[in-house]
Amino acid sequence: GMDDPETTDDDWAINQPMRLYVNQGEEEGYRFTEEGKLRRIASTEENRATIAWDYDQDGDLDVFVINHAARPQLFRNDGGNYYDFLRVKVYGAHGSESIGALVTVQVYQDDVEERLVREIGSSAAFLGEGERLAHFGLGKLPLNTLIHKVNVTWFDLLEGFQRYEVIYDVPPRTTLVVTRGSTSRTNMG
Repeated sequence: GMDDPETTDDDWAINQPMRLYVNQGEEEGYRFTEEGKLRRIASTEENRATIAWDYDQDGDLDVFVINHAARPQLFRNDGGNYYDFLRVKVYGAHGSESIGALVTVQVYQDDVEERLVREIGSSAAFLGEGERLAHFGLGKLPLNTLIHKVNVTWFDLLEGFQRYEVIYDVPPRTTLVVTRGSTSRTNMG
C-alpha cells in the first residue's frame, strides 16, 4: 500500500492487493508464483510491516501484517499441518539469543542426504521482524523418520566460528532449544 492519495502525484499504487509469492519447489525450477488472492491474503490496506512466524506453534508459518491507519491483520496458516518441520531456538551460555549462530540439519530420505542451513538472525521487512529461530520445513517425511543430525555453530569474536553442539536423532515436529552446554527438546507433535 501507499500513502494517502493527497501525498502522492498519482494514485497507481493505491488500493493494490498484498502479494504472496510461493516457491513452487524443485519440480518447477524454484519458480515463484503470486498466490495472494488464492490464499486469502490479498488485503488492500496500507501495509507497513509483515512478519512471518509460527503464531500458534503448530509448525507452519503464519503472517502478521501491520497496517497504516487500520487494524493489524493476522493470517493464520491452518492448512492441516500435513508437512513435517523442525524449529531450533538457540541461546548463548548466559541465556541471550544467539544472533549469528548457524544451524545445520541433516535428513536422510531413501538413502539420500539432504542438508539444510539457517542462520539465527533478525529477518525483517520494512518495520517488521521475524522470530529469532531456525524454522525448517521438511516436507512429508516417511513414518518414524528421525532427523539424523543437528549442528549448532556459534560465532566467537576472538576465535571465529566454533561448533559447540551436535544433536543426533531428533524427531520431526519438534522445537529444539539449544543453549551452550545443554540441550532440551520440546515436542510439538
